[in-house]
Amino acid sequence: MRSFEKRSLINFILLYSSGIMFVGALVLSWYGFNENKRIGKEYNLSVKLYEKQCSRLLRLAPSDYQCTLEKPQKDNDVKALIQEIVFMVIMITIVALVMSYFLALQAIKPMREAYVLMDNFIASMVHDLNTPIAAAQLNLDSLYNEEIQSQNQVKRQKRVGRALSMLSDLQYQLKSSVSEAKLIFNDEVVDVVELIMIESEIEPLITIELPKEFEIVADKLHTQRVISNLISNAVKYNRDNSSIMITLRDTKLCIKDRGIGIENPERIFERYYREKSSMQGMGIGLGIVKLYCDNYGFKIDVRSQLGVGTEVEIDFKSENKT
Repeated sequence: MRSFEKRSLINFILLYSSGIMFVGALVLSWYGFNENKRIGKEYNLSVKLYEKQCSRLLRLAPSDYQCTLEKPQKDNDVKALIQEIVFMVIMITIVALVMSYFLALQAIKPMREAYVLMDNFIASMVHDLNTPIAAAQLNLDSLYNEEIQSQNQVKRQKRVGRALSMLSDLQYQLKSSVSEAKLIFNDEVVDVVELIMIESEIEPLITIELPKEFEIVADKLHTQRVISNLISNAVKYNRDNSSIMITLRDTKLCIKDRGIGIENPERIFERYYREKSSMQGMGIGLGIVKLYCDNYGFKIDVRSQLGVGTEVEIDFKSENKT
C-alpha cells in the first residue's frame, strides 16, 4: 500500500473511531449517571428501612442494647458500576477500531481505484511516447551531422534537443511511477558542475556560482535527471522574469528562485502530490528526487515562503558513509 494510502487509512480510522467513541462516551455517561442515581436512591431507601427496623427492635430493648441488623453499604454497588463501565469502555474501543478499519477501507476504495486507473493510463502513455521520441531524436541527429549550419540553426537544434531531453525525462518519470519508482543505480564518477552547466545553459534567467569541478560517485543518468528536475521546477514556477540562483559551495548545491512559493514544503516529495490541480506536472519528479537522495544518503532540504520563493538544497556529503 502506498504511503499516501496508509496515511489516509490511518486518518479515516482515527476520524471514524473518534466519532464512534464520542457517541459511546455520551451513552456511557448517560448510563453511568442514571445507574449512580439509581444506586443512590436504593441506598437512601435501604438506610431509611434500616433505621425504622432498628428503632422497632430497640423500642423495648435495654438502653445499652445495639441494633444487630447489618447496615446497608453503597461502596460495593459503586465498585460494581465502575467495573461494568470500564469493561464497556474497553469493548466500545475494540468495536470502534474494528468498525473504523472496515469503514476506512471502504472510504479509500475510490482513491485506490483512481490510482490503478492512473497507473494504467501512465503505462499506456509511456508506451505511446516511444515512437515520436525516437523519430524526433533520429531527425535531430541527422541535422547535427550537416556540415554547414548557421548560428540560428545551432540554437534551434539545442532548443529542440533540450525539449526532447525534457520529454524523455517525463517519460522516465512516468515509467518509474508505474513501476513503483524502483530505480536501478549504476555508480560512476560524476562531475556535478558539468551537468549543471548543461542543464542551465539555455536558461537566460539563471545565475550560477560554481567551482571548476565537483565530482561525486553516483548514477550519472539519475543525477542529471535530479538536477534537471530541480532547475526546471525553479524555471516553471518563477515569477516576473526574476533571476534564479544556482550555487555549489563545499558539498551543497543550492537552487533558489523568486517564484510563487510552496504552501506545504513537507509534502512535495509525496507521489502525485500537487498543491493545486491547475499546477503543471503530475507530482512524480520530486518523489524520484527524494528516492535518489535517500539511496545515496544525500540530505535534501526545502525552504519556501508563499509569494517570496523557494530554496532547494542538496548536500552531496553522503550520510551512508561510515
